Amino acid sequence: MIRSLYYPVLDTFLRGLPYAFGDVAAPSGTAVLVEVSGKCGGQWCLLRSPAGWAFAGEMPGEISARIAIP
Repeated sequence: MIRSLYYPVLDTFLRGLPYAFGDVAAPSGTAVLVEVSGKCGGQWCLLRSPAGWAFAGEMPGEISARIAIP
């Protein structure tokens, strides 16, 4: 696996998370961090706002839940 090919696939799949979390109730400011380890991986952080779930532009100071995928 090489990053230039594998990372875009991971990123595409993880872009569906805000929709998958759509019915998950959480207080505004709740942050969920998804980490895929290895040189092809990365980090994606979902943040709950009054409008719903979206990817955080910056890493929030407090992470409510962390999901690690080896």
